[in-house]
Amino acid sequence: MDDYTWERHIHERRYNRRKKRHKERLILGIAVILLFVLGTWTWYFFFHARTPEFALSEIQSAIKNRDAETFSRYVNLPLLTAKAYDDLTNDLLAFDPSLTPQSRIMYEKFYVLIRPQMTAGTADIIQRRIDTGVWEQPSGTNILKGQQLGIDFYRFMMMTQLWDTSFVSIESIERDGSMAVATIHVRNDETGIEYDLEVDMEKSADGRWQAAYIRNYRGYLDACIPVQIAGMEEYVKNTDDLVKSYNISARKQKAKFAAITNTTNGTLSKSQINAVDRLLSNETIPGLLEYKEELAKADIPPGAHIIAELRAQSIDTTIDAWTHYLRGLKTGNQEELETAETLHKRELELDMRISDIIHRAAVSRNLPNIP
Repeated sequence: MDDYTWERHIHERRYNRRKKRHKERLILGIAVILLFVLGTWTWYFFFHARTPEFALSEIQSAIKNRDAETFSRYVNLPLLTAKAYDDLTNDLLAFDPSLTPQSRIMYEKFYVLIRPQMTAGTADIIQRRIDTGVWEQPSGTNILKGQQLGIDFYRFMMMTQLWDTSFVSIESIERDGSMAVATIHVRNDETGIEYDLEVDMEKSADGRWQAAYIRNYRGYLDACIPVQIAGMEEYVKNTDDLVKSYNISARKQKAKFAAITNTTNGTLSKSQINAVDRLLSNETIPGLLEYKEELAKADIPPGAHIIAELRAQSIDTTIDAWTHYLRGLKTGNQEELETAETLHKRELELDMRISDIIHRAAVSRNLPNIP
C-alpha cells in the first residue's frame, strides 16, 4: 500500500470515528431533551396541575381571559354562593335592630325559602361577569328582576360586596391532605378596607382543586358594611337640604302639570300641549339638570357612591321619560308615549330602591362593631 492510500485510509477512519461520536452525542442530546420534556410534562400534569396553587392560577387566568368554563372547573360556585348567602343573610338580620324576635324568625324562614333562587341567580351573575367583564342585572322574565321574590336583588348584590372587591395578592396557602386554606388579600374599593380572605379549597376525586367557600366571609362583611352604612348616612345628611328643596319644587311642578292636563274627554288640546311643552322645557327638565349638577358637587364619603350613582340614574331616567313623553305628545307617536311610560316605571323602581337603601341604613345606624 502506497503512502497516499495509507493516509487516506487513516483519514477516513478518523472521520468515521468523529461522525460516530457526533451521532452518539446527538442521540444523547435528543434523549436528554425528551426526558426533560417528559419530566416537565409529568410534573405539570401529575403534580403541579394537582395543587391548590395551580387552581388559584387558573382562576385568575379565567377571570382575566373571560373564560367562564375554566372558572367553573376551579370554583365550586354552588357551594361557595350557598355558604356566602347564609353568611350574608345572617348579617342582614344582625344589622337590623328594628326586627322583633317574631319578625326575625319570619325573615329567617323567608331567606331559607328563597335560598335556591338567590344562590343560583348569584352564581349566574358571577358566571356572566366572567364571560362579559360586566356586572349585569337580571332582566327580561328572570324571577330575580325587581322584587318578584320579595327582596331587591340589586340591594342584595350591593351588600355582598362583590362589585367592590378587588384581588390584591395571594398571601399564603396551607395544605392539609385533601383540604387547603388560601389566604387572599383583597381591597374593598368602595370603603378602602383591605382584608385577608381565607378561602377553603377542596380536592376532588380526579385530583383537581377547587375554591369551595370563604370561611371568614362574614368577618369581611362585618368590616365593610358598617363603614358602608355610615357613609350613606353621612351623604344623605349632607344632601338633605338639597333634596328637600328639589322635592318642594317638584311638587309645585306636579301640581302645575295636573292643572294643565286636566280634561273632560282625556284628549289634550293644542294649547294644553303647548303649555305642557313650556312647563317641561323651561322648568321641569332644566330643574332636573340643575338638581343633578348640585348633587354632583356634594362630597361622597366611602360607602355612599352607590346612592349617588342611583340618584344620578334616576334623574337621567326622569329626563329621558319627559323627553319621550313630550315628543310623543307633540307628534302623536304612540311608541314615544309607551317608551316614556316604560322609563317612568324604571324611574319609580330606582326611587324605591334608593328609599329602601336609605331606610335600611337609617335603621342600622347603631350597628355593633363585631370583631
